[in-house]
Amino acid sequence: MNTMGWFGTVIVLALLLVGSFSELLAPYAEGHHDSAQPLAPASDDHPLGTTEDGTDVLSALCHGTRVALIVGFATVALSVFMGTTIGLISGYWGGWTDEIIMRLTEIFLSFPGFLLALLIVFALGEATMLGVILALNVTGWAGYARLVRGQTLVVKQRGFVLAAKGLGASPFRIIRVHLLPNILGPVTVQATFGIAGAILAESTLSFLGVGPQDVTSWGALLDEGAVLFLKTPSMALASGGALFITVLGINLLGDSLRDRLDPKSL
Repeated sequence: MNTMGWFGTVIVLALLLVGSFSELLAPYAEGHHDSAQPLAPASDDHPLGTTEDGTDVLSALCHGTRVALIVGFATVALSVFMGTTIGLISGYWGGWTDEIIMRLTEIFLSFPGFLLALLIVFALGEATMLGVILALNVTGWAGYARLVRGQTLVVKQRGFVLAAKGLGASPFRIIRVHLLPNILGPVTVQATFGIAGAILAESTLSFLGVGPQDVTSWGALLDEGAVLFLKTPSMALASGGALFITVLGINLLGDSLRDRLDPKSL
């Protein structure tokens, strides 16, 4: 792994640490606010100041880290599971099965994913974190399905797969033992970049006011900070900086994984 890859790994590990132990690391519990100190400047009690309702900005960043990571990883995990399953079925069985699945996949890929997610979340009324994850997954699986299908078409023509068929191995055993392990590399690389995309999408939804209403989000903090930027720039700079560092770290890690797992990039 190169230097940038290690740098990205350190960032991601630090984010996982903060997200996992946000209740312990945050100076104040989630939902706590001091109405007597709205828009307070940086101080010993509030290192990054407070929001308009007196919420500690540093605490909001810590709690928002957990939300960003849950949305990012859960969205991608669900998309990868659906896309990999559909792609394997399409690529292995081929024929009409492949034609029907790929035409449906292309229909989903033709929709602007974020706009469709925005419409779904808006239709739900008061959005929750689960609702946002499901909305982002409506089209998120399609890219993985197409990738896995292409990889499956290549791998299933290799000698060890043909030999397994000749020995009478069942399709499910061939998929589980021979196909799946050989397509995980490209899927892992795409999933890494997908986590960053899901985090940005959730933050954008929250910035527009239709993100999860029951948790703390970097996007909502950035929205409030943008409105009050001239008064207290710390809110916008802190939340925007958190998003920048997170996406940068994940993308650096993804680039490193691509170099190690994808022979075409060597």
